[in-house]
Amino acid sequence: MVARDRDDVFLDLEEFADPHVVDGRAVPCVIDQVERAGRDLDAGVPSDESRLFARTEDMPPRRRPGEQLTVDGRSYVVLAWRDEMGVTEVDLARGW
Repeated sequence: MVARDRDDVFLDLEEFADPHVVDGRAVPCVIDQVERAGRDLDAGVPSDESRLFARTEDMPPRRRPGEQLTVDGRSYVVLAWRDEMGVTEVDLARGW
């Protein structure tokens, strides 16, 4: 049931996901900016951190915090990488 919801709703390109290129692979993902205390995203101040959600089997090999991940041609630093119930969740910061 969880896998069906993951594929048919959350990571469906016609529902929530968008196509992105992750380390050269086409991957349906949901990418959200991470809101941190003291930052007001509604005031137009962009966050430099994002959270990426994708099917675990679509993602490249797991990265450790501090390692690089390329998304849509931009370099990001991995802050955290979690896999749960077939969904990979990666916290990213813009690369330097």
